[in-house]
Amino acid sequence: MHTCPHCHAKALKGLAVRWSGRSSAARCPGCGKLSHVLGSTSSGIFAVCAVLLCCAVTAALLTTSYLVGITGLGLVFAYNRWAWSRVALFPISPESAKMAERVSWWLLLGCVLTRIFSS
Repeated sequence: MHTCPHCHAKALKGLAVRWSGRSSAARCPGCGKLSHVLGSTSSGIFAVCAVLLCCAVTAALLTTSYLVGITGLGLVFAYNRWAWSRVALFPISPESAKMAERVSWWLLLGCVLTRIFSS
């Protein structure tokens, strides 16, 4: 459980925090207010996990031992759980969250149209 930055209650569940961002903020069941994880934080956790996973696979292939790979995979999972348990949540207003959601949909539409009409 994560602490809500508004009411300071341990009410936010792990999956809600993992999927939260500016455009999809997590709502506290206690006070009903929105909070999110910074995009740089979630991207950083993903990047470190990807590098650790590549190192684990490389070490397993170089040593030809699946035990090294399993140990590396365990390290990736342990880091992921540890990093997400320590992540900071930031409050966001409903207006900002709605605007960020609109912007993300317009960006997605722009990317799709660019892909369709590019040669």
